[in-house]
Amino acid sequence: MAWPQMISGSLGAVDRLWDIFLAGFMGFRGIAGVGAAQQWTLFAFNARTGMDTSMRAMIARAVGANNLALANHLTFQGFTVGIFFFALVSAVGISITDFLLRLMGFSNEVIALAAPYMRLHFLSMTAQGIMGMTGAALQASGDPVTPMKAHLIQRIGHFVFAPLFLFGFGWFPEMGLAGVAMAGMLGGIMAFAVNFYVLFTGGSALHLKLREYRLDFPVIRRMVRIGLPASITGLERQLSVMAVMWLVTPFGDMAVAAYSIAWRVQMFTNLTSMGMGSGSGVMVGQALGVGNRQRARQSVAWALLFVSVGSLFMGILLWSFPRYFLMLFVRDPEVIELTVPWVRIIVLGFMVQGTGMVFMQSFNTAGDTMISMLVSLVSIWVVQIPLAVMLSGAHHWSVLGLTITLPQLGHFGQYGIAWAIVAAMAVRMFIFVPYFFTDRWLNKKVLEGLHPRTQPAEASSN
Repeated sequence: MAWPQMISGSLGAVDRLWDIFLAGFMGFRGIAGVGAAQQWTLFAFNARTGMDTSMRAMIARAVGANNLALANHLTFQGFTVGIFFFALVSAVGISITDFLLRLMGFSNEVIALAAPYMRLHFLSMTAQGIMGMTGAALQASGDPVTPMKAHLIQRIGHFVFAPLFLFGFGWFPEMGLAGVAMAGMLGGIMAFAVNFYVLFTGGSALHLKLREYRLDFPVIRRMVRIGLPASITGLERQLSVMAVMWLVTPFGDMAVAAYSIAWRVQMFTNLTSMGMGSGSGVMVGQALGVGNRQRARQSVAWALLFVSVGSLFMGILLWSFPRYFLMLFVRDPEVIELTVPWVRIIVLGFMVQGTGMVFMQSFNTAGDTMISMLVSLVSIWVVQIPLAVMLSGAHHWSVLGLTITLPQLGHFGQYGIAWAIVAAMAVRMFIFVPYFFTDRWLNKKVLEGLHPRTQPAEASSN
């Protein structure tokens, strides 16, 4: 279950780094611009993760209970909500792009480069969102390979088309950074076409038929109830990344570029946890669907072991040779030197971040999305952001127009922000571990109380 999702995660991380690499041809302000634009689009994109999470949890339970008719029905309801959401967010995002960038306090030079890229990124959100939803449904049904193939097609399309649209070759227009986003949109369309083909031709456990589609508001309400805390968690985490960028901005455009690169390198090297977390989550959901609580626990335990080993290995490599990783994407020696301390500090949080990812995705797919939301809320807004202000040497923290004076714990500048990120990762770990040994996350009701026509069949005793 995990290795195809690890490859998909790797391809996604490489995709974002490819954008950063190409932006480097426009100078460090191009890197800062792409990093800034991606924060807002990821913020909007993460708002939909709750629906993917609830759909995955419900489909996994239905498949575990051997009720494929219910699983198909749940998939349709998830698509209904998701498509409406993406269309709405794309329209709003495009209309307020300039305002969002200015809200972050970026220079006019960065905004000029970022705005066209960001608008096309919002436009491509529907295609990429549908790809994500269809992939989540297939993974929950036990088929992680088809979404991996779709991701591969998307990334190849993006990799090939991005430089053509960026610089303008042959009949391709020269679009600058906007062309990089255009390539991503074309790749997304190709990818969700692959997932749709498998879903509607019966190439997986799920087999969707349009004649069987009907709106089911009780199911949609259940999805929203389960998914809302997960969406809030995704928004909190992305908002914290944006808040960190807001704290880094006063240190200059080059510091913004350094943070953007360091964060993406960290994502790339922590792919084991994302794949293992997704695989563990699906196994947990299917095990609980058939009533096997012991197997659910064991799935999480094995995923934690694999993630710990993988994170340790990648952390040692990145700590020892950070410049070699950075030179793959950056050509400015000054930016590289500024980024190396960022990378080495964040590496210290790799181990706890990976295990935290496994816990969060496993709990979410078990239907217990509230604990992840609460842990995220505490670690980010009670620990990370205030500590970042205090360690960076800043005197004040402004929230909604109110200025809060905080004590100074050091004068580490932008690197104090990196240390605060590591501290927040550790806090999540210390909360998740004892919660794992309780039974609360195993007792969540996901499919109970649905309409009798879509009620899962009784699981066999074995």
